[in-house]
Amino acid sequence: MKLHCHALAVCLILLSPQLGFAAAPLAGETVNPDLASSSSAALPDAPDAAAIEAARLGRQPIGFGRNTKLRLRTEAFSTWAVGTTVGLGGVGFQIATPLRTKMNLRFGANAFNYSPTIVESGIPIDGAIRLRSANASVDIYPYRGSFHISPGITLYNGSRMTATTHIAGGQHFSINDVDYQSDFTDPVHGWFDVRMGSKFAPSFTFGWGNMLKRSTNWTLQTDFGIQYVGTPKFTLLMSGSVCTPADGCTRIQDDPETMANLAQQQRDVNEAIQPLRFYPILTTSIGYRFGHKTSTQFWR
Repeated sequence: MKLHCHALAVCLILLSPQLGFAAAPLAGETVNPDLASSSSAALPDAPDAAAIEAARLGRQPIGFGRNTKLRLRTEAFSTWAVGTTVGLGGVGFQIATPLRTKMNLRFGANAFNYSPTIVESGIPIDGAIRLRSANASVDIYPYRGSFHISPGITLYNGSRMTATTHIAGGQHFSINDVDYQSDFTDPVHGWFDVRMGSKFAPSFTFGWGNMLKRSTNWTLQTDFGIQYVGTPKFTLLMSGSVCTPADGCTRIQDDPETMANLAQQQRDVNEAIQPLRFYPILTTSIGYRFGHKTSTQFWR
């Protein structure tokens, strides 16, 4: 009976590497270091807290064992951020949501009103600047930092500048570098209009910041770029009577020379504002993110 027990113990010791476990060493027995290292290598290495936090912030993947890795992936439309903006298009707001890791969808709208009064070529002008726009863009983060490129589109371009003028009788002014005097009995009135291109326009910006940054709720984002709004159009209309030393006083609509000067003045202004078809974009926004949801992804 004792002989059978000793034989069974010897068999278990010899078969232990094939069975996937190691028997405890007997008294006075030396442990094989190669066998001990191969057994421990089969167990996965649990990541520490610092690695898990780094993965949560999107800085690096963490590992499980020798071949298996884990990272956190941002789910589409899993959270939202809102912000206020200030820029060349006026004051407005923005809304952002993720499409995937390192890619956000952003919507915004801006508005601005301003009423300047200026004098140009002796003509007093009461202006009204009305900026209105709505846009959408995709923020793409090619690197680990906050730098992004953002192709987009202007969904609505309602920007417009208008002005009116009243030239008192006896006051001198010029049209197309020709001097005129407003008639005392029928003074000159004028109307100006500038439409800033088409309603829809492609845009492209780049900048720094991320409204959906994982490590903080409050964010700051700045964007630079251009939008192609198309050719702006300037319109000039005038009524009343003008007086010249040679011809006396004549209604503007009845004087071919004055009408030709008005048409040339309109063409000159339209040519001067041609560069505005590439309207600049410069915005700074302060936003707040509401929560963040991620999913775990494994790969080998």
